[in-house]
Amino acid sequence: MVIFLNEERAYLSWTGHHRDGYVLAGWRRPTRKTPTLHRASCGEIKSGAGGRSHWTTGRRLMACAASLEELTQWSNREYGEAPQACTQCRPDAELRLDQLAASGDGGDHLTRLGKEIVEYVVESAVIQLDHQQSHYHLTVSDVAASLGKTPGQISGALLRLVETGYLRIEGKLTPGKPLPKRRPVYPTAAALCTLPAFAEMSPAELEAELAQLE
Repeated sequence: MVIFLNEERAYLSWTGHHRDGYVLAGWRRPTRKTPTLHRASCGEIKSGAGGRSHWTTGRRLMACAASLEELTQWSNREYGEAPQACTQCRPDAELRLDQLAASGDGGDHLTRLGKEIVEYVVESAVIQLDHQQSHYHLTVSDVAASLGKTPGQISGALLRLVETGYLRIEGKLTPGKPLPKRRPVYPTAAALCTLPAFAEMSPAELEAELAQLE
């Protein structure tokens, strides 16, 4: 973990070179405000976002790390509480997926690729649910493209996610064969529950949310 104090250029350089990392926006002295956890790629913590250009000066500090758990533990020690998750970049989704992978929920461990797929599918669904600008349409090809892979390269991971209850893919699924690239991919209630906003919902409420994607 790296803590930046009065180091604007160094901080922005770190976020630029560690886009898969995480940032905790905090304060140098105790305050009633809760620190906020972001992805390093989040626009809320980059120069110019919201007109702000000073991130590590004055009362502010930026704690950066590759691990969400490390930043959460540091926040608990320094501030006496866990950080709140940024509602724009939703780093808590990755945290919950990490916890599921570590616990092996249902006896099945999520691989790194599996976590990336679930995260992308959930984020796509949330955008649709939040804005309802157009009909939800996410295909095997879309998921593969988001990860820089081909449909054939992620077919095995997609099938495992269907088997473990994180995804729903329409049509007949044949193990060992690449999935058709235009096959629709949907998150399940288990996938939505990786986000705190959905984790508190009842099964009926979750099904109602999923129905909006049809």
